[in-house]
Amino acid sequence: MRAAIDLAGDTDTVAVVTGGLAGAVYGPAAIPANWTKPLHVPLPESGGRTLHLPHLIDLASDLVRRPTSG
Repeated sequence: MRAAIDLAGDTDTVAVVTGGLAGAVYGPAAIPANWTKPLHVPLPESGGRTLHLPHLIDLASDLVRRPTSG
């Protein structure tokens, strides 16, 4: 993961793609806790509500189960 990010360029995109692929291969349990503990996503116009890792996992699960249109 660090080697991919250290390549420079668009590091946030590189990190997301690399992390997604690593997660698909190794599973969420392989992600070090010190990488996920500070993870949070402030929601705009939500009165200060912030999503933390368990919320983000639930959201991802909901998106996977949602049927696609078309």
